[in-house]
Amino acid sequence: MFGYIHWVWVWLMGHGYEVWSNCAEGRVDEIIKAGKIWRIWHQASLWTARSEQPLDLHPGDWVRVVARHGLTLMIEPIEREEP
Repeated sequence: MFGYIHWVWVWLMGHGYEVWSNCAEGRVDEIIKAGKIWRIWHQASLWTARSEQPLDLHPGDWVRVVARHGLTLMIEPIEREEP
């Protein structure tokens, strides 16, 4: 698993992505292009977000922000229980 994570990190850095080590969270606000592009709330602001792989995300779903490329956040899904 470490080898894959290292490879992804190296690829992202080589393509102009700023990789975030703190892995902040965000919440999906709307779907722009199903499975590919979303608008998410992250740190009290709305951001455009993408994923390297197709995801089945819906408004209200929680995501992990793993990198930023310009004004676009790169995300991955997370499981989070509602209080």
